[in-house]
Amino acid sequence: MALLAESVRILAGKGYRPSNVDVVVVCERPKIAPVADDIRKRLADVLDVPLDAVSLKGKSNEGMGWIGSGEGLAVHAVALVNRVRV
Repeated sequence: MALLAESVRILAGKGYRPSNVDVVVVCERPKIAPVADDIRKRLADVLDVPLDAVSLKGKSNEGMGWIGSGEGLAVHAVALVNRVRV
């Protein structure tokens, strides 16, 4: 979360702020659904956005590749960033 917080700080210094974010966590385990609300709350806090501006989904790699064998996970995130009007 430190890297995300630093990114938000840099954006703010340039006159931008996140508006919303869509996150997909790809892993076989642990299952994301039981902790999704906690992750969303933490992301919303760090991004300084409302909770409903954070979408989080967990996906499986269906046993394929290094993710499927449990050697790691991947996270895909897309954020809408808006210029702050002064």
